Amino acid sequence: MALFQRIFRIVRSQVGEGHGDPAETESEFRRKSEPDAEEKNRRTEDQPTENLPLAEYFANLELPYGSDLATVTAAWKRLLKKYHPDLHSGDPEKQRIANELVQGLNKAYGEIKRKYARGEI
Repeated sequence: MALFQRIFRIVRSQVGEGHGDPAETESEFRRKSEPDAEEKNRRTEDQPTENLPLAEYFANLELPYGSDLATVTAAWKRLLKKYHPDLHSGDPEKQRIANELVQGLNKAYGEIKRKYARGEI
């Protein structure tokens, strides 16, 4: 907190608002810089809402929500190469885990691809 107070004092001295109590001026500054409730509502209305299950599928493919289909395909292929069960043929436990991972990746890719085909994304 002390760092922010020092930064505020430096900014205030550069701007030339060195009047009054520093704590009072700082609280006024914070009050003015915080967005009001109407502005917060406008921000949330402007942003697209995420479909939670679909967002999880994007996360499974290590991608941000709403990535294009070419990026999704490339990420899917990259992760399949990394976690393919044949890479762990010597250890049955690792192969079982890799199988589950690949099934999850395939499901995520299939759902995202289906949503793109329907035009829902």
